[in-house]
Order: sequence, then structure tokens, then C-alpha cells
Amino acid sequence: IPNQMKINPCIELVELTYFTKYFNDKNNPIKKETLHEHDEYELFVMLEGEATYTIAGADYFPQSTQIIVVPPRTIHRLTVNSDNSQHPLIRGITIRFNLKTDETNEFFGRLFSAPLIMNAKPYPEIIVLIHNIARYNALFTKVEFDFLKQGLVNQLAMLMYKYSAYYIRTDENINHATIHVVSYINQHLTEKITVQSIADNFRFSERYIARIFKKDMGKSIHAYINERRLLLARTLIFGGEKPTQAMFKSGFSDYPNFYRSFTKYYGISPRDLYVKYRKEAL
Repeated sequence: IPNQMKINPCIELVELTYFTKYFNDKNNPIKKETLHEHDEYELFVMLEGEATYTIAGADYFPQSTQIIVVPPRTIHRLTVNSDNSQHPLIRGITIRFNLKTDETNEFFGRLFSAPLIMNAKPYPEIIVLIHNIARYNALFTKVEFDFLKQGLVNQLAMLMYKYSAYYIRTDENINHATIHVVSYINQHLTEKITVQSIADNFRFSERYIARIFKKDMGKSIHAYINERRLLLARTLIFGGEKPTQAMFKSGFSDYPNFYRSFTKYYGISPRDLYVKYRKEAL
């Protein structure tokens, strides 16, 4: 966000719910949600367990510390796999919020304009904050927690904006398939991703997915994945990770290729960036 911009609270909190549900608990049975929508944004954080999150007909499978944001008036549903005996419970946090209509809305509105899947594992600040929300919910009284939670949610939004790099165009004519592809890439960024695996997940042809994505995003799927991984690697290096560690944690498997791509994209080698940052941090 530009330095000259006055930073005001960007999120107007509507509801924050921390929940634990046990499978096959007669006193707390898990009911299959019906497809529904809200006038507000909904942010779901998976802490533990297994579930399927359906958004506008596409299924996502959130893992621990993954975050899902659903825009207003978007059909969605959380379905818990109650037959999985290895994970007898599901724990999560649901946050419903509105964006305040001030200067920051331009930036956060862009971030949350489409379904967003974000893996928070590479970002310890986000994980600490998520667990603090759960811990404070248990530690403080309702009145005390109500006083704290607005600030916590704003911190979470700021950290997501800082690390997500979710720069998807917001044209009205953008194809819905592209939105799902970007969310899929965000969810599986550090895993092996191919155009075929994406196409198979959404039951489209590879040619169709590649053509639509290039039209909407102005770059190929491969180029987009590479840029997202390079950004993650740079963030990890700034966080103190050595270049080889950053390479593996950002989804690259071949160091020479990673080195060439990083140096070409940022104009500095990962090793030189690491050394430079370490000197400046002393």
C-alpha cells in the first residue's frame, strides 16, 4: 500500500466463530450444510480435520492452516468427511466481514474479489496469528474477546495482503474457470502442478484451460506458477531461509533452474539476495 495513503481499519467484522466438532457425537452431530450465500465475505481457516469446501460448483480440500475466502453472494458449502476415523474431529475458524468503503477498499477489494485459497504454512506470522485467535477465544471472556477480535481480524487481512500476491484481474468478463484455476494454484503451489492435473481436477480439457487462462491473465499457467513460486522464495529468503531451503519450500526441485529464473526475474541471484539481507539485518 503506498506510503502516502492513510491506513484505516480495512475490515468491518460481522461475526467470528471458533468451533470444534466431533464425528459421531450424538450431542453435537455434524450436519451437511446446504448450499448457501452471504451478503458478507466469509473467511474459513482449517485448523484440524478433513473437509470439502464447495465454491460455485468447484470442490476444494483445505488442509491445516489453509485459508479460504468466499466473496459475497457466492454459493458455497462446507462438507465434513464424517466417515474418516483417523481424524475424529474438525476444528476451524469462520470469520464473516465487510470491507470498509475507504481508500484501502481498492486494495483489499481486489484481493478478495474472487474465491481465494491461501496456504499459510510458509508464513509463520499468519500461523501464529491464527492460533492466537483460537487461544484468545478460550482465554478471555466474551466481552474481552469482543474487544480484541476486530484488531486481530485486521491484522490477518493485512498479512494476507502482504503475502498472497493474488493479483487476478477483476474484469467483469473474466472466465469463472480462471478464478478456480488461480485458487487451485494458490492451494497447491508448493506441490507438483501441471496443466493436466488442473484440467483433470475441474474436468476441462487442457487446451481449453490453457487458452482461457492466457486470455484472462495475459500469461501462461506455467509462467504464472513460476512467478508465484519465485515470489514465495523471495519472501522466504527475506525471512532468513537459505536459498536451497527457500527453493524446496516454494515448490522448485532443480536448483540451476531456480537460480536462473530467480536471477532473471529479480536481477539478483538468490545467494546474493540472502547475503545482502543478512548484512542489512545485522
